[in-house]
Amino acid sequence: KAPPWKRRRKDLLISEDDLLVSFSAEECYGKYVDLHDIYQEYNNLKFNFDNPTVNTTEANQGANPLALAAARHQSIDYATFLQRLGQFHTIARKYKNEDYRKFLDRLCTYLEDFCRRTQPLSKIDVVMKETEAQFENDWKQGTMLGWDDMKEEEGVSGKKARRRFFFGKVALLEAKIQRYLESLDDVVQNTISNLERKQTRNREEIDAELEREEEATRKALARKKDDEDENSEDEDMPRIRDNPLDLPLGWDGKPIPYWLYKLHGLGIEYKCEICSNYSYYGPRGFERHFQEWRHAHGMKCLRIPNTRHFHHVTRIHDAMALWDKIRYETSQKGWRPELEQEYEDHEGHVFNKKTYDDMKRQGLL
Repeated sequence: KAPPWKRRRKDLLISEDDLLVSFSAEECYGKYVDLHDIYQEYNNLKFNFDNPTVNTTEANQGANPLALAAARHQSIDYATFLQRLGQFHTIARKYKNEDYRKFLDRLCTYLEDFCRRTQPLSKIDVVMKETEAQFENDWKQGTMLGWDDMKEEEGVSGKKARRRFFFGKVALLEAKIQRYLESLDDVVQNTISNLERKQTRNREEIDAELEREEEATRKALARKKDDEDENSEDEDMPRIRDNPLDLPLGWDGKPIPYWLYKLHGLGIEYKCEICSNYSYYGPRGFERHFQEWRHAHGMKCLRIPNTRHFHHVTRIHDAMALWDKIRYETSQKGWRPELEQEYEDHEGHVFNKKTYDDMKRQGLL
């Protein structure tokens, strides 16, 4: 039996599976969503999208019913599916059956899992409890979009009560999905943009980009393995996981995932001469530092106001030159009596103040 100190050490160990976050090839380490399977299920359901291009008024009553039905329930492409995601109020109530509920449940499960993988620090459970509380309030008052007629009634029982209970579960799933989509709006938009880019590129360009991403990942894993081999410890004492890639530490004191490190560009260094050559890592930190105390103090020492004009200016020489230019342009816009004040002689000729004084001293007036 291992001694107590060694057992405590083992309890602190973290397995490789606990730290690695898996993504599909389409998700590209959390940059995009992968809803292809759910998209296929979506197209298999008979939804009414209220397509404005299909007219079912009396003018089309003589048309072929099968043709109208096909146009009414035609499949949509993947990009359009992503754009319409969350617009549940456009789906007719008669299509919101058990198959529709299963579709929503699968979509909600995927979005929750994706949020937990890409936003490990977000309080998803707390947000969902707030969403459920808001849903209960809106559902009782009948203010849910697409469910305005489902206001709570007293003494309802039987088939009508069961129907209301089922629709309540469907509406709750819709509300949760819409909340997840709000937090993943940038990811969904990036996915749509990526699809549009792929449609304009040929197969060779797409394969080349995938190879570059895979090669970068292989190199990072190879460096990590070499460092682990060099720093291997005694076989009897399992070693605690180190930080071979020198990644920043998260809130729990552990290195953040490598994909998150690459996603936020934390490997890019920005130096600011105004901040005494202080280094900032990542575009977000660099953008934010212009309004922080260190940069504001440096600008104050240069006797330059820290305004939007000097955003992205990091060199002292450039800041001084820009400040001189702003002061010169401001002075040019001000009132200059020697050039703008006008005088008129007895013959009606108009001169500015400087010309008038010179001609007067020469006795020409």
